[in-house]
Amino acid sequence: MTQKQRSSAPSCDPPCPGQAIRAPPVSSHALSVVAWSRNSFRPPYQSPSSYPRVSSRRSRLSSGFSSPMFHRLVSPVVRLLLLLGLLSLSRLPSAFGAQYPSDSGSSLGSGFPPGKNGRGSDGSSDSGNGEGPGDLTPPALLDRHKPTATRQNFTDAASDLLDCVEQLAWMLQHPELSRVHLVACLLDMPGDTTVPTALEKAGGKSADLRKDMHNLLIRMPQSVTPLSYGEARSRSELKRVIIDAYNEAQSRGHRLVGVHDLVTALARCDRFRARLANVGTDVSVFLKLVTSAFIVHTEAEERKATPARTGSQEWIKTFGVDMTEQAKEGKIGTVTGREAEIEQITSVMSRMSKANCLLIGEPGVGKTAVVEGLAKRIVDGDVPDALLGVQVFSLDVGSLLSGSSMRGEFERRMKGILDYLFASDRSTILFIDEIHTLMGAGKADGPMDAANLLKPALARGALRVIGATTRAEYRKHIERDMAFARRFVTIEMKEPDVAKTIIMLKGIRKNLENHHKLTITDGALVAAATLSDRYIKSRQLPDKAIDLIDDACAIKKVKSLRRLMNERAANEEKNGNGGSGDASSSANGDGEKKRDDLEKLEAEIAKEAEDADALTDADVADVVSLRTGIPVNKLTETDRQRLLSLPASLQAQVIGQEEAVEAVANAIIRSRAGLARRNAPIGTFLFLGSTGKLHFSN
Repeated sequence: MTQKQRSSAPSCDPPCPGQAIRAPPVSSHALSVVAWSRNSFRPPYQSPSSYPRVSSRRSRLSSGFSSPMFHRLVSPVVRLLLLLGLLSLSRLPSAFGAQYPSDSGSSLGSGFPPGKNGRGSDGSSDSGNGEGPGDLTPPALLDRHKPTATRQNFTDAASDLLDCVEQLAWMLQHPELSRVHLVACLLDMPGDTTVPTALEKAGGKSADLRKDMHNLLIRMPQSVTPLSYGEARSRSELKRVIIDAYNEAQSRGHRLVGVHDLVTALARCDRFRARLANVGTDVSVFLKLVTSAFIVHTEAEERKATPARTGSQEWIKTFGVDMTEQAKEGKIGTVTGREAEIEQITSVMSRMSKANCLLIGEPGVGKTAVVEGLAKRIVDGDVPDALLGVQVFSLDVGSLLSGSSMRGEFERRMKGILDYLFASDRSTILFIDEIHTLMGAGKADGPMDAANLLKPALARGALRVIGATTRAEYRKHIERDMAFARRFVTIEMKEPDVAKTIIMLKGIRKNLENHHKLTITDGALVAAATLSDRYIKSRQLPDKAIDLIDDACAIKKVKSLRRLMNERAANEEKNGNGGSGDASSSANGDGEKKRDDLEKLEAEIAKEAEDADALTDADVADVVSLRTGIPVNKLTETDRQRLLSLPASLQAQVIGQEEAVEAVANAIIRSRAGLARRNAPIGTFLFLGSTGKLHFSN
């Protein structure tokens, strides 16, 4: 069918209504581009004088094939052969002087000077349908060129622009989407003249560029068979533009790809830059004008972004902390003494199904520290391949619940977090401290709470979750809901003994020394572990030992600074009030003596400062005495001396109660010898009598 016949057909381009083709509502913008393309230019293959003869002959043959006499006389097989011959004839217009472009000519570079080896200088091939380098962009980004997809990585204007590209290709029945469609839509964006205006301000002629792009659109080959809307595929060159636009947005710190990012990506193609130069455009000025016009809208959309845009990592950070990012910044040190637990968590997180673990232990045993150790290992690369590059995100349930009093607000936030985790494709581990607070969290009137929102995702294995809770809370809240509890692998976090606590304290000693500008001796670490285990019973190791050594460093530093300030003030006062003799004697004799005294005093202060900058076991004992009220001299005595003198000390205070004194002293001795159970009380006694019970206990 000739071009004239195609244009006169009422509804064959787009396809005929009799065919089952799904057609979307086409924008007036795409229609205007198509109408402009058809009415403003004649196809180049109508210009040669020899071609109309071939075209009219083909028209007569086509009309003859469709006549009733032909259908009655010629068999279907012969008819098929003749149609195939006619089809092959239509593929040979260049023999008669036509200028049909090849597939490579239908790209944005059609008519542009080719690069080396048939490629543009940007390295993208104009022919072929190979995929672009998918490792430069999220997997779903390249598939979102269809209007039916939700483009959560694009601004509204950029999404409308890509919709127009798809509609334009469908209206012209082009089987492939190229940069030509993108540029044509940029020049005629619906309700927006920013790009042509910027082109004019940069010295270019938008009408000439529009004319060139529409001429290229007419020259592009059409599909042999009618195309349904959405069947056109993106060329590798267009995919490269989308990839570059995404990387450009990321380099600017934006979560959404805007129109200016697409224009900047197009400008990286030397062929497009050459076309802009041909119409007199200053490319750098053009890019600045386009960027300044669209970047404001992009930032405005990001500010009002909701959880529906799950690609927004900044939004999810408002409800927690990225532990891997903290590890990269050096805010998390090496965790020692918990290697077995970290290895166990690593193995669970590497599983294909039920990659969820639940840390159960008393407060202060180091559940959060173990997860920090896992994040540190991920950053260092000391994990299996399944965990390389994984993000560990700590969810703050309090921030999630804060301000969610309105109905549906909590569900919206939780769904946004889940959508973000689903989009990461198991590349994010969610850590929930005090996970028992999710049982009933957000449950106002309806039956849904945070735990019920997590259950379907946990059942599908779409998430990797690490939870932490205490034994009592686990039995009270989680163990009752077996549908939730069976999704987790429980890991017991027991309280470490004194020896392991000392190892843990040595692991964090460097961080404490850098913070307090003090030197912590080994004796101080041993004293912190042993004294906290013996005299602070309300808390667990290693948390109470770490707090004890931290407090001792802070108190030591404050005392040292106060003493140095007092000594310096005394020295200045002494120098100010020294000698009242005549000027000559002060200048000759007293001056040298004062200078010697000052140097000697400064050396003594410096020596005392060096000695004061070391934390010893005596400093730790002072802090324990301050907390518990036990005299310091009692803390510094050896266990043997105290145990041997215990019965005598008690009998001196409680006279005539030898049996009670002996029972209590034996219980204490057994406990100190390690013969009693660790978590059991030292002894249980029932004192009977009229007087002396409270006195003996005190």
